[in-house]
Amino acid sequence: MLERPEFPSRANRSAEAAQYGLVAQWTHWITALLIFAAMIIAWVMIEEARDNPSRPVLYTIHKALGVTIFTIVAFRILWRAANPAPPLPARFARWEAVIAKISHVLLYVVLVGLPISGFIDSQADGHPVSFFYLFDLPAIVPRNKALSELAETAHIWLQWPLYALIALHILATVWHVGVRRDGVLHRMLPKQINAE
Repeated sequence: MLERPEFPSRANRSAEAAQYGLVAQWTHWITALLIFAAMIIAWVMIEEARDNPSRPVLYTIHKALGVTIFTIVAFRILWRAANPAPPLPARFARWEAVIAKISHVLLYVVLVGLPISGFIDSQADGHPVSFFYLFDLPAIVPRNKALSELAETAHIWLQWPLYALIALHILATVWHVGVRRDGVLHRMLPKQINAE
């Protein structure tokens, strides 16, 4: 007769899953929201006709979101250096810990590379990068068609690892919440939510 698997209780999950601080939690969720917003706008804007008056607006918003994401991710990297991540739950297998570490590093690399390549592409092609029409970022990249095309290629190709890493991130969350029930999601939720 098969034995029913034993899942950790709420108390054990809380004990196992040390939480991130509020700064790490907030910047994580804000980054996630901005990424999805930037992706949706990108999908819409590339389908717009070139003479559509909404197209330049969408590009401006997309670029501004990219600048915001870059700024928050840079802050998160500095914050992580000064505030190490809490230890993973003891039930984590070594391979799970390795995959989690590699996927997080790659995600940071992509989230830095995408805004930088987009910024270089715009400025090298002679287009200003406006921050939500409030001000233009300094023009630090000279006009250069070859550089613009190289940056554009990088920007386009970097979307694919981003999609893959986001899918892996979501699937891992579903696995830990729905199957393992080991409290991993609780690491990124405020204590008030975890207490409910």
